[in-house]
Amino acid sequence: MIRSVSSHDLQAAFLDHSIKTSGYDDHRDYIGLSTIAECPAEIYRRFFDSTPASVRRRLKTKASYEIEEDLKARLKAIGIYSPGKEISLFDGMVKGHTDGELFGALLEIKTVPLDDHIPQGKIPIRVYWQCQAYLKYGEYSLCHVLYYSREDGLFRFFEVDPHAPTMNLIEGKLERLVRAVRTRTRPACECGKCQDPEGALQADGHR
Repeated sequence: MIRSVSSHDLQAAFLDHSIKTSGYDDHRDYIGLSTIAECPAEIYRRFFDSTPASVRRRLKTKASYEIEEDLKARLKAIGIYSPGKEISLFDGMVKGHTDGELFGALLEIKTVPLDDHIPQGKIPIRVYWQCQAYLKYGEYSLCHVLYYSREDGLFRFFEVDPHAPTMNLIEGKLERLVRAVRTRTRPACECGKCQDPEGALQADGHR
């Protein structure tokens, strides 16, 4: 059998294709509801930052999307899945993309590298806030979160009900973020880890 291409060329071609089709966005011109739990200063920074992602990050994103599509196909095969929808707020400055619906309820899919990373009790706050944002602005009454481990293919479903106090916090945070972006006024750090433009550590509200 004659080799028509070297392994080096195969590596380069396969990598190039994988990067181009990874689905990773270097820059989003909107505030994503999926990251609403993060520090407002970091959300603000990312809105204006267009630093290209690493190759590893792009490959990880592609793998996650491919697993997600497989999980959707499984759910569709048993007759319970329907496509999600885009949520758009503040004239498109805020957006959210749901993973799908199960009998009219919201579906959110999360892939994790190891079996032990599947929550054993409550889901992480960042995911909980994402679900609450989608429940509020997507006008859903229930959310199913599917966690899937890339290690052994284990999975687990969680239910999230609407929680008005959290939704009110999200609404206020979005209003402040939109105002900050429109006026280009960096919001105060709430995590204690952000850096100001000169590189000094923000101490505002740190825990």
